[in-house]
Amino acid sequence: MEKLNKLSLPAVILIASIIFGGFIYASQVNKQHSIEKQQQIELQAKSEQNKKEYAAKQKDTCLNIYQAESKKWNNVSGWNYNDTTDKCEITYKDAKRKTEAQCNKDFEAVKAIYKDEPVPPYSLSLYFHCLDGTFVKEF
Repeated sequence: MEKLNKLSLPAVILIASIIFGGFIYASQVNKQHSIEKQQQIELQAKSEQNKKEYAAKQKDTCLNIYQAESKKWNNVSGWNYNDTTDKCEITYKDAKRKTEAQCNKDFEAVKAIYKDEPVPPYSLSLYFHCLDGTFVKEF
């Protein structure tokens, strides 16, 4: 019995140390995951900020192109920076404007090509520009 009492205190200390060590290890792992997640969030925020700054710079460049084109040509009617394609789009009034019937005929030809599939957005854009009597040039 005496041997059992002599062994029980060290066994309790050993088990308590293992449990305590496990809690400390788990908290350190949790802390490391939290730090890594925070770093990921910061990198994402920095990346988004860089994208916004780039888009603002490109819009400014596009505006400058629009102003230069307006000085060169009297038919410039607008501008847009398309961030999806990363292109500057300058809109001009078409001197040889098509009639609505001609635009509809051209669009029907496009629809015949795609048959049951939806018409691509670019084709729709061309159709609406045709109706408006404008065309777009990308820079």
